[in-house]
Amino acid sequence: MVLDLQQLTDLSNSYANAKAQLRTADAKLNVSQAAFDRARQLYNGQKDISAAQFQTAEGAFRVDQAARAMAESQLRTVEASARQAWGPVLGQALIDNSPMITRLIERKDFLLQVTLPLGETITTPPPTAFVRPNSGRRHQIQFISPATKTDPRIQGISFFYIAPAATDLLSGMNVSVFLPSGLTVNGVVVPKAAVVSWQGRAWVYVRTAPEQFTRREIATDNSTGTGFFQSKGFSAGDEVVVNGAQILLSEEFRPKPQPGEKKAGSGDDDD
Repeated sequence: MVLDLQQLTDLSNSYANAKAQLRTADAKLNVSQAAFDRARQLYNGQKDISAAQFQTAEGAFRVDQAARAMAESQLRTVEASARQAWGPVLGQALIDNSPMITRLIERKDFLLQVTLPLGETITTPPPTAFVRPNSGRRHQIQFISPATKTDPRIQGISFFYIAPAATDLLSGMNVSVFLPSGLTVNGVVVPKAAVVSWQGRAWVYVRTAPEQFTRREIATDNSTGTGFFQSKGFSAGDEVVVNGAQILLSEEFRPKPQPGEKKAGSGDDDD
């Protein structure tokens, strides 16, 4: 799923506000502490100020001291919320205001939660994978970290990946993601231009003799963007019809003249 990052944006704003409040509290505390230190020296020395003045300076210092502690606590709370909601990598990136977070908030990149089917596992998440939006084109995505929660519809192990904005993605989309498993599967890619549809299935015409083509069904569940990967049923040396496949399909199912029937336009003349 392409995640909606409103929560991440809100956390980023909350963290910025909490940091600003802490800086303000530090500035006030520095002023009141300096005033309190001067008042204490004057009061404890020659009694150059009254007890009331000394107590006023001390009270202002204690109030600012408490305000600073509260601001620091608020900042730590936002930091903890960021790590709990988004994990240590994204949470720390938010705290550091890293370029990665800026690109996500500005929608220059998209954050994907990639969830494996229930029962599937991967020992080490691959650093790169591929996403296939509805357009059918594959785009490379980068691993960020394990996700902090699963997709409730799938209940499998989840990971965070980042995709560039130029991938036809939108927040809320459910897309197919392909994670390398370490296993190698041999096969060929059949160009999309060679594919024709008939009875709800996909077919191509393969040359089986110099002047003969045979229709063969293909699987379309593994698109590469330019074609469909086939792990069986096809060989690297097979020749498929790319231009004119639809004409062959029409010709294959064109009614054939029956014995004794005359071709259209032949007239009634005897041979």
